[in-house]
Amino acid sequence: MLYNKIIYKFIKRANVQKKTIQNTIFVKKDFLSQKRKPFSMHII
Repeated sequence: MLYNKIIYKFIKRANVQKKTIQNTIFVKKDFLSQKRKPFSMHII
């Protein structure tokens, strides 16, 4: 049971990190596409 909790926490943390990386990539892409338009940046 404890072992499962540890694995669950680890997976949860990995998923959060993955989301953060995806958001960072999205913001970078968005930033590049916004350069031609008036500047506005939105983070999900």
